[in-house]
Amino acid sequence: MTVWTRPGLVVMAVASLAACAPPKPAAPPPPSTAYAKVMAVATASPGRGQCLNESEAQTVRGRILQQELAYAARACNMTPEYNQFASKFSSDLNANGRDLQTLLRKRGININSFVTDIANKAGTRAASYPGFCNDAREAYRWALQPSTTQLAAVPPLYDNAADHSTKPCIQPPPKR
Repeated sequence: MTVWTRPGLVVMAVASLAACAPPKPAAPPPPSTAYAKVMAVATASPGRGQCLNESEAQTVRGRILQQELAYAARACNMTPEYNQFASKFSSDLNANGRDLQTLLRKRGININSFVTDIANKAGTRAASYPGFCNDAREAYRWALQPSTTQLAAVPPLYDNAADHSTKPCIQPPPKR
């Protein structure tokens, strides 16, 4: 073999090995909010002061989401994801905590028992619903994607705001 042939063989060998490399796996599908389930809304009369307007309902949903993801962090081994979530939305979570405390104080509801109730219902649902960890994984994917910038844009795994001694107001149809 000549001196020029050996480098050509090396190049050819490297090229053939590169052709045998396994194909790259397909990228996972983009996250969606299809994981979110909504409890049937119980009716409440809007003028009694016990139902929630949209802003208040969003505050309750934010805490439900936080508790569900905190439970999933332990039950589904997703602590790193929860830490990223808590870091990314720290200012929203702090504001949510203040708003929730104000909301519950106005309604005479103890915040500790309220949050414990949410956590207990998340635990019960996780134990009885086999898709809980998959839904939590999707919720984390949705929350941690760069385009999700606000806590309010992440729906809880199971929106059961009406099941925690607070009910969203159902506005009566406009009178004609």
